[in-house]
Amino acid sequence: MVRFIFAGAAAAIILAGGAPAAAVTVSPPVAAVQESDIAAREALVRRFFEISQMEKLMNTMMESMVAPMLNDSRIPPDKIPIVREAVLEGFGNVMPQMMEAYVEQYAAAFTLEELEHLVAFYDSPLGRSVMAKTVTLSRQSGEMVERFNPIMEAEMRRQLCSRIECPAPPPVVIVPSTGARAKP
Repeated sequence: MVRFIFAGAAAAIILAGGAPAAAVTVSPPVAAVQESDIAAREALVRRFFEISQMEKLMNTMMESMVAPMLNDSRIPPDKIPIVREAVLEGFGNVMPQMMEAYVEQYAAAFTLEELEHLVAFYDSPLGRSVMAKTVTLSRQSGEMVERFNPIMEAEMRRQLCSRIECPAPPPVVIVPSTGARAKP
């Protein structure tokens, strides 16, 4: 889905062709049509979110991010389960409001035709397969972030210290899933 959003942004830039903003402004008749079909677009966005398992994907991503954040925190180990539960419950409580905001955002960004095609794709066997894999990959992304976080922090520090004076960082050695040792 992120690729889809980036592709849409890239298409908009290409279509604009570097022309002034006024050249790509929506004319009033089109804007009026877009306003008249807002209810249909919102319904399609809700359907898209349902069949693409958007809420499940967001929950999975949040769950996969919480563990690395808590493991890297200064929270006492015996309090981590309590904090994890509170964070996830708080996220879950805000999720309905956030999903409604996303509905409005997507309905404003996409045309009725685009949303119809989006729903048709995700309602197809291929679209369902893509989403199932996306949910699985988002779970694994938390593990990936946790594995690469020390390397990223060391590299960011190295980049910063090459620009300003700072103390030498401690060496970081990560064992990738292949069993080989990574260089700090």
